[in-house]
Amino acid sequence: AYNYNETEVTDSASGLSTSTTQRTVFEKGLPKHNATATATYALGAFDAMVRGRYYGKWTDFSGNATGDIFQDFGSIVLVDIGLGYRLNEHFSLRAGAENMFNTFPDEATYQANRGLIYSRNAPYDTDGGQYYLRLDVKY
Repeated sequence: AYNYNETEVTDSASGLSTSTTQRTVFEKGLPKHNATATATYALGAFDAMVRGRYYGKWTDFSGNATGDIFQDFGSIVLVDIGLGYRLNEHFSLRAGAENMFNTFPDEATYQANRGLIYSRNAPYDTDGGQYYLRLDVKY
């Protein structure tokens, strides 16, 4: 799946400020390009899944006493995997990883005063790899 979004602020009839800051937040605050590719394979009681997630570049905003600050963030690719085994018609086990390579985005230079390393506005999770073991129950 691929998604392309382009936002252009052309009018402020909604009452929103048309300042440069607000315009930048709306037009560049999310990636224009996003893509997800997933492959699954099943053989008997076993199944496997691999997924790649791509997020294009985007811009974050932070304000301080001296004015507005913008930081550009580069694109990022995250990889997820899962391996499953069907125990019987009601139970299956799955082990997997979201962001299996423990990939982190660029550090948010201007968020340190908030105690943050990564932008709180990132369009993806900034917690690194997450690993799980799951039991599915089907009635």
